[in-house]
Amino acid sequence: MKIRGQHFVWRYYLQAWADGAGVIHCLRDGKIFPVQPKDVAKERDFYRLKSLTPEDINFLELFAINVAPAHLQNAHRKLLASFTTITRLSDSANSSLPEGHELRRELDIAVNNAEEMLHGRIENVAQKYLDALRNGDASFFPDDRGLPNFMYFLSAQHFRTKGLKEKLFTKSYPLGTSAYLEKTWNVLSHIFAGNLGWSLYAERKQHQLIILENDTGIPLLTADQPTINIHATSDDQPPERLAFYYPISPRLAMLLLDEPPQDQPTLRRQLTAEEVDAYNQGMVERSYEMVFSADRQQLESIQRKAG
Repeated sequence: MKIRGQHFVWRYYLQAWADGAGVIHCLRDGKIFPVQPKDVAKERDFYRLKSLTPEDINFLELFAINVAPAHLQNAHRKLLASFTTITRLSDSANSSLPEGHELRRELDIAVNNAEEMLHGRIENVAQKYLDALRNGDASFFPDDRGLPNFMYFLSAQHFRTKGLKEKLFTKSYPLGTSAYLEKTWNVLSHIFAGNLGWSLYAERKQHQLIILENDTGIPLLTADQPTINIHATSDDQPPERLAFYYPISPRLAMLLLDEPPQDQPTLRRQLTAEEVDAYNQGMVERSYEMVFSADRQQLESIQRKAG
């Protein structure tokens, strides 16, 4: 079955902000409306693969794969080969078989679903880590067996969003580069996620994970860019430090710092009302089109400030 409505923010992740009826509140284009997680942060055929030319593939090799860590390059090339095989077979079937042929239909489904299914596999592996964090348990963080999967998941959530994709495409690049970026993004986003995930894992002893507990009564917000580096102050200048903030429910968030732990690799810390407001403001400022809350009145307050 062709998956047409494809989420760029994980549906299961958003369910933590849902009420008893399964509804979350969304602020978009100045309007607030209730919606179920399955019906938001999605776009028709968002992950549909594009057919790549030899020039596109050469761009990926030079721009991304050849400069990736050496031990990741083979995995990046396998992903590129997998995606290009699907599109080439589909293109060949479309040119040689009559319209409506079963093989054309099946290959078109594969072109449409391949990356969506990849994200599903990443999420299936990572769900137990997200559930653990939502229970205040970060014991997997010092464990080398599970940590690489979690770091890759976290990085994939960062690069999969519509907001990051669109912001990247609006930057100024050398002539012709933007077109290559847009055509190759299905592959590039996973190369970037793999590189970042490995870097976070390889430097794990220089990082500390903090579970932020929120008992202030002010819900933590999330948005259509749910992972943010709070040290990033400009879209044009890469931040010099990392503080990866990821709200995981209205009451809990995680913060990954590039600071060596003093005593233990994970900590728990209670947030003040001022800190909750600051983190929420960061989510609003770095959102693309949508902000989500468990509390409609909270979004109404943001709406009034924006107006």
